[in-house]
Amino acid sequence: MFLFLYGDSSFLSRKRLEKIKNDFFIKNTSNANSMVFDFDEKISFGELKTAIKAEGLFSSKKIVVVKNMIKSSNKEVQDELVDYLQKNDISQDLTLVFWEEGEPKKNNKLFKEFLKKFKIERFDKLSGRSLVNWAAGEANKSGLEIEENILEKIVFFSGDDMFKIKNEIEKIINYSLGSNNSNEDMEKLIKSKLESNIFETIEAMSSKDKGKALKLFKEQVENGSDSFYILSMYIYQFRNLIKIGSFYFDGVVDRDTIVKETRLHPFVVQKSLGQLSGFTFKEIKLIYKKLEEIDIGSKSGKVNIEIEIEKLIIN
Repeated sequence: MFLFLYGDSSFLSRKRLEKIKNDFFIKNTSNANSMVFDFDEKISFGELKTAIKAEGLFSSKKIVVVKNMIKSSNKEVQDELVDYLQKNDISQDLTLVFWEEGEPKKNNKLFKEFLKKFKIERFDKLSGRSLVNWAAGEANKSGLEIEENILEKIVFFSGDDMFKIKNEIEKIINYSLGSNNSNEDMEKLIKSKLESNIFETIEAMSSKDKGKALKLFKEQVENGSDSFYILSMYIYQFRNLIKIGSFYFDGVVDRDTIVKETRLHPFVVQKSLGQLSGFTFKEIKLIYKKLEEIDIGSKSGKVNIEIEIEKLIIN
C-alpha cells in the first residue's frame, strides 16, 4: 500500500496516519516492523532508499512513514526520489506512507509523482456546522453529552484549531468526571478558559473607547493568556467581521441570510453583527491587514505582539 496524506488540516491527517499505523500492527501481529523518517530533521535520501529496499531477515511486513519531505528537503533529494519511483518496483509487502503538513505547490515535481502513483488522501479544515458536529462526536466518545450551544462557544473561541477544540473538550470531560456538573457549570468553565474578554475588547474598539480596549487587552496579558493565542483570536474574529461585513455594509442584516451565505454558525454571526455597528468596512479591512502583518512579523521574531497590538488599539 502506497499512500500520500496532506492538507490544511494537519490534525485530521495526523489522526489518519495514527490509524494507518495502528491498523498495520493489528493486521500484522508478529514479524512486522516500522521506520519513520522526518525531513524536518537531517535525513538523507540514501537512508530512505535503504529502508524502502531492505528485506528483513525474519519479517516480511514493514511500514515506512516519511514526513514533510516536500516541505523540508531540497530539490536534489526530491528529484532522487522521483527518479527512484520511476525506475524501480517497490515490494507490495511494504506499506509506504508519505505525510505532508499543509498543501504542497501544485507544480512540485515530487507532488505530481505522488498524484500519479500513490493513493491520495487530502484533509481540509472543517468549519461552521461540520466543525461543531465533529466536536460533538469527540464529546460523545467519552459518553458525555454537551449541549450544542456550549459546543458552539468552544468552536467560536477556538477558531478552526481542532487541537485546541479537542483540548477544551477534554478539560470539560475531566472536570465532569465523577460529578454531577450541569451544562451551566460547563459554560462557566468555557468562559473562564476561553473568552478572556477578547471580544469585549473588540466591542470597545468598535465604540472607539480606546482606554477601555487597552485596559482589557492588558488584563488579558496580565492574566497569563498566551500572546500568540490572543493574536490568533483577534485575527479569527476580524476575518469573520470581513465575511459578515460584506453583507452588513450592503444592507443585508438578516442573521439567517448571512448564516446561509457565509456558512458561519448563527452564534458567530449574531456576536459579530453587534460588533460591526461602530466600524466602517475600510476600518475592519485595515485592522485585519495590520493583524496579519503582526502575525508574520512575530513568527520571524521581528516584532513584539503585545507592543504591536497596543499600538493598533491606540491608533
